[in-house]
Parts: sequence; C-alpha cells; structure tokens
Amino acid sequence: MTCGELGVSVDTTFHPLYTSLAAKVAAGALLSLVTPIVQGQLRNGFALIRPPGHHAEDDLAMGFCFYNNVAVAVADTLEKYPSKIKRAVVIDCHGNGTQKIFYDNPNVLYISVHRWDHGKFYPFSGAPDECGEYEGVGKNVNIAFSESNRRPKFVAAFYHFVIPIVKQFQPDMIFVSAGFDAAEGHPENLGGYNVTPRGYALLTKMVKDLADDLCEGRLVLTLEGGYELQPLANSCAASVAQLFLPNTLPEQQITTFHDTLDSTKPNRDAIESFQDILRYQKKYWHFPEEMFDPDFTFPLPDDWRATDSISTRPRRDKKAVKTLAVESY
Repeated sequence: MTCGELGVSVDTTFHPLYTSLAAKVAAGALLSLVTPIVQGQLRNGFALIRPPGHHAEDDLAMGFCFYNNVAVAVADTLEKYPSKIKRAVVIDCHGNGTQKIFYDNPNVLYISVHRWDHGKFYPFSGAPDECGEYEGVGKNVNIAFSESNRRPKFVAAFYHFVIPIVKQFQPDMIFVSAGFDAAEGHPENLGGYNVTPRGYALLTKMVKDLADDLCEGRLVLTLEGGYELQPLANSCAASVAQLFLPNTLPEQQITTFHDTLDSTKPNRDAIESFQDILRYQKKYWHFPEEMFDPDFTFPLPDDWRATDSISTRPRRDKKAVKTLAVESY
C-alpha cells in the first residue's frame, strides 16, 4: 500500500491490487482440499496456503489474516455434508478469530495449545476460563501457557488433554490450524518453544492416529503462522511426511516418541497451567482421578525420554536448523 492509504490493522498490511485475490485463493484452496477428503477420494491433506487465516474474525482482519480459512472450511463442510460431518474439531495454536466464530457452536470443538503469558502475549486472548457460551459452552478449550519452554509441555498437553478430550467429543472430521511460530529458530516474541521438526512430526502423528481411530482418517492441516523460512520449511515437511506414511510400515520405520524427548516431565509453570485447565474444564470432560492430585506432575511415559538427553549433551544452537531432523523417511 502507498503512504496515506487506509490500513486494515496495525499488524496487517494490505495491497489494494492483490491481497483480496490472494486471500480468496487461499480460502478456496482449502475448500478444494476438504471436498475430496469428505467424499472419500483422499484420506487427509495439508493446505500449503498464504495468507493465513486463524486470527481473522467475522468482522475484522488482523494478524496477517483476512479470511478465516479454517472457519470457512469447517462451516462449509458442516452445511454441505450434514449427514456425514455432524461434528468437527479444530486444533490450533490460538486463532482468536476461529475461537470467536465458533464460540457458541456445539458442533465444533475448538481446542488450542498456545503461549498466553496471562493475557500479555499476542493476540491477548485464549485464557483457560474462555470455555464457550450458550449451546457451545464446554466446546472451547484453551491450554494456555505462560513463559516459553521446550517441547515436553506441548507433548504433555496433547497427551493429557487434547487427545482424551477429542476422543470424548467423537468428531467426524479433524481440522488443524498448523502454525509453526513455536518452531526452533523463531525469536522469543513469536513463541520461544523451540519445537524441532521431529517434535512437529510426532504431534502430527498423534493427531493422524486420532483421525484414523475416530473419523475414518478425515484430517486436514492448513498452514497458519511461521516466519523463519528454514525452520518453517523443515517443520512443514516433517508434518506432511506423517500424512503420507501408511499405517502398515515395518515397526522400525514408524515414528514414535520412544527414546525421543529431552525430558518427560513438564516444568512447574506448565503444571500450574494444566491445573488451571482442569479447574475450568472438569465440568465438561472426564479426566482420570489422579490428575486432580495436587502433587500430580502430568508426566509422559518414561521410555519416551532420550538416552542421549539434553542433560547429558552440549547445549544446542537455537538458531534456525539447516537440515530436516526427522528420522524414518
């Protein structure tokens, strides 16, 4: 845009000739991927699109987002295929727009794992007590962290909350707003979690296994954030690879958490965040009784800890990785 033209938002630039077209193409591309998946021609897919969408609200463009791509796709799918897709899940890293759009919808479970910093981290919403409203109460789950940390807290969030809650919801299709702001190589103010490509691969496999178990494999990932090109490319490639891998691979080629994580115990900050989530979500979902013990640490299985862990090897450079650090393919 030229000097003096009206802007869209203080954090969202706009080109008067091309932005509208690009945003429409992005939303349309996601729709063109969803249709063959619902119709059974494809099992899953990854929409590699720009601009992203999950910050866009129904009446506001923000966060580099103009149309909320995943919200358009979910709403369109529920409307066009009411006998086949009655309930959908959106897994996100806090798209305030997606949360707002489905906040009162009982047929869409919105579940997000993100940095929050007690409301001081962009986009300044996504608190644990934001649980939905009216008919949609209980269908909004914010797993909100404060302060940065490495990936065990992300994995623990999926292990103890995302997977069990989605299983209880029993969706017909799963959508993932695949943001990579948390990838290693990104600056602290964009996430600070240093999730490796292998970490993203493992999280993607967890969700893919969930889709295979619950909804005949119907799973769509759509690209959201991620701004450092090398770690973004590596993390995307690692995630896409999991969608291609068949379920009949030899055991030695299957990507698993075994002997993988630097630690299997979230830090104190993460534990406190998990306790907050329990306090607000226990009215809507079932959790094992042990999770309500004040001394429960939300651990991961012991055999997931790497023999060569971070505590026994030199510290890694936090700059962008140059190679795809994902085994098995």
